[in-house]
Amino acid sequence: MQTALIIDDDRSIVTTLEIYLEELGFSVHSAATAAKGLELLKTCHPDIVFLDLKLPDQNGLDILKEMIAAEPLCAIIIITAYATIDTAVRAVKMGAFDYLPKPFTPAQITRVIEMIKRVNKLESQVRTLKGITQEGGLITRSRRMAKILKTARQVADSTATVLITGESGTGKGLLARLIHDWSHRASAPFVMVDCAGLYENLLESDLFGHRKGAFTGAIEDKEGKLKIADNGTVFLDEVSEMTPSIQAKLLRFLQNREFERLGDTESIRVDVRVVGATNKSLEDLVAEGHFRQDLYFRMNVVELNLPPLRERPEDIRILAEFYLKRFALLNEKKVSGFTEDTLERLETYKWPGNIRELVNVIERGTILSRGNQLTFRELPPHIADSNKMPVDRESFKSLAEMEKNHIQHILSQTDSIDDASKILGIDPATLWRKRKKYNID
Repeated sequence: MQTALIIDDDRSIVTTLEIYLEELGFSVHSAATAAKGLELLKTCHPDIVFLDLKLPDQNGLDILKEMIAAEPLCAIIIITAYATIDTAVRAVKMGAFDYLPKPFTPAQITRVIEMIKRVNKLESQVRTLKGITQEGGLITRSRRMAKILKTARQVADSTATVLITGESGTGKGLLARLIHDWSHRASAPFVMVDCAGLYENLLESDLFGHRKGAFTGAIEDKEGKLKIADNGTVFLDEVSEMTPSIQAKLLRFLQNREFERLGDTESIRVDVRVVGATNKSLEDLVAEGHFRQDLYFRMNVVELNLPPLRERPEDIRILAEFYLKRFALLNEKKVSGFTEDTLERLETYKWPGNIRELVNVIERGTILSRGNQLTFRELPPHIADSNKMPVDRESFKSLAEMEKNHIQHILSQTDSIDDASKILGIDPATLWRKRKKYNID
């Protein structure tokens, strides 16, 4: 189901739009102020926004750039009185999709939505021709990533618990959000719990809730994230950091779909989809006795392993270009591209911080840029001057390791053994023996 957001303080306009959009199959949210609208934008991730130019707390034009930067794939429709048509045209030049003059008709709303669909279809076809997959904030040319996204879409509407693994900064939170948005739970809450950021009692309270007096500082009853997310999705980030007692309580919930708040004996039943994420190997933690094996099996019904950015170098350029446009708009900078030597430096850097590090580098470069192109001088020194990079001898690999990694990469990018063997320049039987030698699935 697609989502629409209406930001307008005229209740009659909001009601009219709600009726039209719900008839067209949208899940609709509304806000009467710019501040509330921006808050909702970050939580409901709408496909389309209807934005009034005259709001009680701020001019709609003032928040337009922030909205486009936050949700670059969202179509923003300006709704305006005839007296401000010139301003609406200016908004379109700034990045809004179109404008609707008040009063508008159902036919006009239908027309603009159909136009959005046609444009989105054309853009999708162009991305397909370029070999680019774009889902929410996840953008990729990597066939390995495209397969992961395909699997995620297939499991999204099931009740299966999903475990997303991968290094920090690879986009685990974005993928969890996509799974929620693709599911029939999309109109219900998506709630994140940071398992690494809270002490044991606070984490248990945050997840399950507590009764007044359950522990020092519990001055009132509190609902936990599981209750708040009823009919929706709970995203447990860094599940490897949970203590044994919380692991036991979570296991019981996954088995019976019920739990008790801290300091309470009454069981609470909810319908919640659980998506977990970790940058550590839960199998290793199970072997070491730090993570329950039965909980691991419950969490790992479907595992989606996100590769680090260094293993998908074909994505560095398109990600850099995407975020450059985003930060240039947000910071009102004229920079619109990269010099070729800058792109070469970006594409040869190993990105230990993955996409999160890349985003930070592009934001920094955009802010420091002075011309129409971002140069290597705006990059951090350790990326700009690769000659000064320290030699990491631990990263040196033997020929056998290099061959194994290369075979794994080719297999992940092809659909059959025959295709892989042709690219590698060996016959399928030789490839079979090498897979057996290196224990490659």
